[in-house]
Amino acid sequence: MLSLVLADKILLDQLLPGMIEEYKDDLVNSGAYASEEEALKTAKEEIDGYFYNGKLLPNQVIQAIFIAGAEDPIGSIWISTKSAQDPDKAFLCYIGIRPEHRGKGYAKRALLTAEKRLLKQGIGKLGLNVFAHNTPAIALYKKLKYDITFEVSLKSTGKVTRYLLEKNLAKHHRK
Repeated sequence: MLSLVLADKILLDQLLPGMIEEYKDDLVNSGAYASEEEALKTAKEEIDGYFYNGKLLPNQVIQAIFIAGAEDPIGSIWISTKSAQDPDKAFLCYIGIRPEHRGKGYAKRALLTAEKRLLKQGIGKLGLNVFAHNTPAIALYKKLKYDITFEVSLKSTGKVTRYLLEKNLAKHHRK
């Protein structure tokens, strides 16, 4: 059994360092940053932008992912609900599973659970950003019927570094 639990201050303190570290690594691996120090600074600044006085901004939801029998979360999922540009669209900011739990379908189950919750809230679309080097994640999103809507490339080389994807939740989740 898998459950998503709203992250309180204690869980956030436990989850955020891993999110920042993963984002830093992705920035370096994408070729966008040559130095780990600059990538870490950017990762911290961007994630800190979703907080005010230590609290998440409204419409930001971070949930810990738990499985039966585990005391600690095996991962987390972060969704920004309701886009200012499109109130029918949420955005997946992050989903991560600890390395020792990867490849067991937990990310897929957590994402499908989150999609169903968004539909119940009246949100019909979910967008996300994935680094081009993250082929396991891209394969998962394609399997779950996400469509690539945009490619982001480095100006200097033209190398694709990220994809923006979107899914029409109502179309793919029948009642």
